[in-house]
Amino acid sequence: MSRDGKATYYDAGGIETYDIVKAKLTQEQYIGFLLGTSLVYQCRLNWKGQAADDARKSANYAVWLAEELESIDLSDMDKLPSSIELIADARLEQLVKHGFDDRHDDKHIDGELIAAAMYLLSDGATKFPDWGDMWRKKFLKKSEIERRVVAAALVAAEVDRLLRAKGATAHHPV
Repeated sequence: MSRDGKATYYDAGGIETYDIVKAKLTQEQYIGFLLGTSLVYQCRLNWKGQAADDARKSANYAVWLAEELESIDLSDMDKLPSSIELIADARLEQLVKHGFDDRHDDKHIDGELIAAAMYLLSDGATKFPDWGDMWRKKFLKKSEIERRVVAAALVAAEVDRLLRAKGATAHHPV
């Protein structure tokens, strides 16, 4: 049966195609599917000779999209930062709190930033750069996730350094 109670080719075999799609996609993919399908019906409104039917179909997908969005617990989403946000925060801390700006990073031309990242990623199993014992100990006190995040921020600092050295930008790398 279709969502409006009428039997259609969409529910052949006892399950509606819509329900299969929902079951097979992640929630994010499913939301994109609903949004995209609603937009497709809107875009073809004046082209297929069935404007009212396409408007109804678009509206159906928009309603299902709204229902899906209402089912998401947004209160938890703010509590779980993405890895990119964590890395950006760590890089900002390097810049602001510790003063490790471009001039500072540009002095590390012998791979020290990458060596420090590797040290963090290997949980101290590789050689630490000659930055003093305080930094080495401070790094190892961090949790596994914090070490990975700081390592990624160090890699970002190295990429920025290389781009500056080549006179390039992220949008126009040399």
